[in-house]
Amino acid sequence: MQQAESLGSYGAEIVANYDVYTTASAMVETADRLNEAEATPQQYLLLVGGLRSLARGEHSERSVLDSYLLRAMALSGWAPGLTECARCGTVGDHDYFLAQLGGVVCSTCAPAGSPRVARDTVDMLRALMAGEWETIDAAPGRTVAAASGLVAAYAQFHLERGIRSLSHLESHR
Repeated sequence: MQQAESLGSYGAEIVANYDVYTTASAMVETADRLNEAEATPQQYLLLVGGLRSLARGEHSERSVLDSYLLRAMALSGWAPGLTECARCGTVGDHDYFLAQLGGVVCSTCAPAGSPRVARDTVDMLRALMAGEWETIDAAPGRTVAAASGLVAAYAQFHLERGIRSLSHLESHR
């Protein structure tokens, strides 16, 4: 005989707020895409932790989503390079981020015309990846928005198709 036991119920808190609901939908959709072949316990625990944080209102919805997306991608083998050039491996403070090249890249590897990324945005991406919530929660709105755009582009590029729920978040903001 097998039985299941609920570790937590977050549905009521999540559906009571549209922003929280659409954020949770984007997380679940991403988890579904990443786990089409085989779900891992780490992916499951990451998703449950993110949903719990959303339900409790511990951090902004978008920051929870961005941290979840970066970590979920990393667990699936697509960790963005954030400390060294994703192309040549040179360590340093690089100020270009290209999803198609795998993260931050140095000025030598960045294609001509690539937009620069502010240092605080790259620091925010690192904080999101590491779950440094004090840093994340204290970040100014422009930094949060810039990092969020890069996270969405990165996740959707590697998933090879859009995350439908993200468009609902963007259109509601």
